Amino acid sequence: MEITLDRLAQKFNIHRSTVSRALSGITGVSPELRDKIIKEAEEMNYQPHAIGRALATKKTNTIGLIVPCVWNPLCGEIIHHLEVYAHLKYFNVMLSVTGYDETEEINALRTLMYRQVDAVLILTNYEFGKDKLFLEFKESSIPFVVIGYSAPANINYVAVDRETGVNMAVEHLTNLGHKRIASVGLIMKSYDHKFIGYKKALEKEGLEIRNDFIVTCEASFETGYNSAKKILKLTPCPTAVFAASDVIAIGLINGFKEMGVRVPEDIAVVGFDDIEVAAYAGVPLTTIHQPKEEMAKIAIDIVSEYLRCVEEEARVPLVRQNLVEPKLVIRDSCGMKLQQRNIVLQPRLIVRESTGHCRMKDRSE
Repeated sequence: MEITLDRLAQKFNIHRSTVSRALSGITGVSPELRDKIIKEAEEMNYQPHAIGRALATKKTNTIGLIVPCVWNPLCGEIIHHLEVYAHLKYFNVMLSVTGYDETEEINALRTLMYRQVDAVLILTNYEFGKDKLFLEFKESSIPFVVIGYSAPANINYVAVDRETGVNMAVEHLTNLGHKRIASVGLIMKSYDHKFIGYKKALEKEGLEIRNDFIVTCEASFETGYNSAKKILKLTPCPTAVFAASDVIAIGLINGFKEMGVRVPEDIAVVGFDDIEVAAYAGVPLTTIHQPKEEMAKIAIDIVSEYLRCVEEEARVPLVRQNLVEPKLVIRDSCGMKLQQRNIVLQPRLIVRESTGHCRMKDRSE
């Protein structure tokens, strides 16, 4: 027999609306009675009717998540953390992958709205607020949070401080004695925080900003791999490279290796993101850590608090804009200071069994 709100209400001789408020966490029910109702519901294996509940409360307890891709480890890790924290708040997550296509982003938003999600999270790697998707959000009444990049003053967002992170990376390289520092994957636009951080860090050290040292590409292992050839053709050749993402950095290292260039002995590489695989790459990668779990938690908290305020009509939800601090993670890909690398190791012959113990003339006897 199906367990309904009416059966639970009969159990305690109360109205079904009281049971509904207790199970939904809405005020107006004493803590003692709420605990009893929840315990009884669990014992009776009560399952709320999703469609009926959505019609009654105008909530689906579902959050839409728009992401550009799932193959990039950074996106995958953020999605994982978002799902974990969403479930802790009793939200389901409806995922939509757009393939970096603006039209698909708009279609995804419209589909999620049609499915009546309570809010939308959008994971982006560009400045939000200057595109068609932003206008689409403005025309809708659905709450949303931007993850990964800053946004205009009236929009909720959580992002890592990209400019500070790049500054940390370049400063680490200059502290090691590098003066010819190239970059791969930066967007040469005045609004790109990573590009701004790269320029400011070089200017701070009095180093020349060379356009030919700024190699543009999309973020992938393949583009990083192909960019290695472009770096090695530069004259004079850079002694270090800042990669705008870890996938680019790992691709670079593999490309250098194939061309006989050693990392970090011949050239240093530092990445950005600190994806899980960075620590286990062929050369463990020095990188800038994005606090992905913290960002996911903040994003879910923003949505939860917003919806609570709307439901209780207690106050107007505040816009929350969170810029989290990056951290430099030092591994092996940058090596030691340049002046400490000028060590000439004298060759030494080690004789083992593979060449035998007797001289050639002895063997012919």
